[in-house]
Amino acid sequence: MSKHLTTAIYVLILLLQPLWLWLIPQPVGYESAWLAIFLTIPLLFPLKGILTGSLRKGIIGAYLSLPHLMFAISEAWARPAGRWLAILQLFLIISYWLLLIARGRRRKAAQRP
Repeated sequence: MSKHLTTAIYVLILLLQPLWLWLIPQPVGYESAWLAIFLTIPLLFPLKGILTGSLRKGIIGAYLSLPHLMFAISEAWARPAGRWLAILQLFLIISYWLLLIARGRRRKAAQRP
């Protein structure tokens, strides 16, 4: 269950990122397609492993989502017009991290004799 949920949340983060950068108001908004591409392409690298359920690739995805977390925090703080999208992004990223931590702990507990 947790594996499928983390995969779904990662895909949502991946889909929300370019959409969010298109919907937020200027000067960062829809005129900066290069920023959407720049921030979305790294999220594609571990996608195949995440879709197969690899915990290691999931952790790499969590590391790659760190700049997105920082960007979402700054957007939530500075731009009231796009705050709801930033908060949604923050919720997704933090949920993804917490689910990965729980999944890793369960896996480690299952490996103990």
